[in-house]
Amino acid sequence: MKVALYLVCNNSAVLMANVLIYSFKKHNPWFKGDIVVLHDNDECTLSSHAKSIMRIYHDSIKFQQIDTKRYITLFKRIRRSCKAAGRFRTLPCLYKWEMFKSSEYDRIIYLDTDCLSLNSLKGAIDYSDAHNFIAAPDSVDWDMEKFKGHYPPGHKLLTKNNELNGGFYIAGGDYMSDDFFNELIRHAESTDFKKFYRKLGKGRIGEQALLSNFIHDKDYYVLSSEYNRIRRVIPDDLLEKKPDLLNKIKTVHYTSGKPTTSQYDKIRLKGKWRSYKKINDIWRDYHEEATALYPF
Repeated sequence: MKVALYLVCNNSAVLMANVLIYSFKKHNPWFKGDIVVLHDNDECTLSSHAKSIMRIYHDSIKFQQIDTKRYITLFKRIRRSCKAAGRFRTLPCLYKWEMFKSSEYDRIIYLDTDCLSLNSLKGAIDYSDAHNFIAAPDSVDWDMEKFKGHYPPGHKLLTKNNELNGGFYIAGGDYMSDDFFNELIRHAESTDFKKFYRKLGKGRIGEQALLSNFIHDKDYYVLSSEYNRIRRVIPDDLLEKKPDLLNKIKTVHYTSGKPTTSQYDKIRLKGKWRSYKKINDIWRDYHEEATALYPF
């Protein structure tokens, strides 16, 4: 089975992308496929210098420039309807949908660049033998197994926002065809974005909500959230109480600020400051390991 890892990356995300690639390779020795980095020449630029840095990390890394024609109408509708211009910086998040096009690969794993691999993802790939679309829930529930299972067409994911997390997907089979991709784009283009953005949280373009609404009418499988554990539910006090927790978590997703700076070692949530230095330091340890092996 031919498996690829897809990332969307621009110049500002190269540092985190390199650490993700390093951590992914470290914990997934079974993976012998390509790492495909998606970019364009407008919304998501990646310089030749950035590409040369990333080539250090993987011999068979490929850089795929997006054909943006299919996204033009969707981008225009979003720009017309979205009052918060700050959202536009996340427009390239829609490029992760390239994983649904016809491909030379049997399976595609997609990971956001602000993720860190802590353990093997082989178990998730094994699930893909029976399911053509796999994701993790967009959930901060302490019970990581709560939403795990198979969801037939018409069954929404009963998380707080009914969404799958946009940071980790696996696609295969009939979920990888030009027809499927075009159907997804048409679904997104038909969205009432003025209404959509009145409901959506601040700062997001809403690609995971758009995809979740579309996938709910399909057949999909949801992994436990250990495969995409959002950083804000891994505070220092939890790791002190449960030091073995990191042996279970497969991927940490560094939302709400990045570990590249100590600025986000403390985050204010619901009126309370919480410390995240321990989980941020884990990313920094991987960064040091990576740069020691691949200095740049």
